[in-house]
Amino acid sequence: MRTIGIFLSFFLLVPVFRTANPSTVKPGSLSGSHFKVPDLPIHGSNSLQATVQQNDTTALKQSDWYQAAIKNIEASEYQFHGEKGGKLFKSFNRKQQLQGKFSADAFVLKPRVDVAGDWQMKLRVKGIYCGNQPVYALHADPVSTQQGNDLMFSHGDEFSVEYINNEEGVRQNFIIQKQPEDNPVSLAVHLEVNKDWKIHAVNNQELKFSTAPK
Repeated sequence: MRTIGIFLSFFLLVPVFRTANPSTVKPGSLSGSHFKVPDLPIHGSNSLQATVQQNDTTALKQSDWYQAAIKNIEASEYQFHGEKGGKLFKSFNRKQQLQGKFSADAFVLKPRVDVAGDWQMKLRVKGIYCGNQPVYALHADPVSTQQGNDLMFSHGDEFSVEYINNEEGVRQNFIIQKQPEDNPVSLAVHLEVNKDWKIHAVNNQELKFSTAPK
């Protein structure tokens, strides 16, 4: 069984209430002959130069600048990249071995191209509800804002859907900016997943999706 966990956060920015809905090479014998170029000794100034270069490289790798540069490169792997005028975004997640596509009404997750597997999960946002009554629907022309690994789709001044991509996975947040007129006691996000996937509610902030491998 294939399982994916999704964390959902539900925030209300208005008073009254807030709810929270390696690769290793295996040693073995070699047939035929293999050759190795012998190590040649380095004499005189060449030896001194090699030692200086080695020390410089070691010092560079230990410097704060080098560590910060490596950290920035690793973080850039999780950034969102926009397409189609900001209506569609792509991202990769090396740690979780995932790639995703994100739009205002849905996101799609599947394995990275270099990882075995042909599954695909699409989770669509249907709207904000109170019981079975719709409170806020998706806007026809939402506004997208992206900064690094943070992506947000704003549906007017009513609510926004935020995605955060990091080593822990892809997080989805729902943010209510406008107080509903009837002051409902609770609100819920209605979601729809593509066929062959089953939804399991772990708690009011975590869902697990599972499907049998093909």
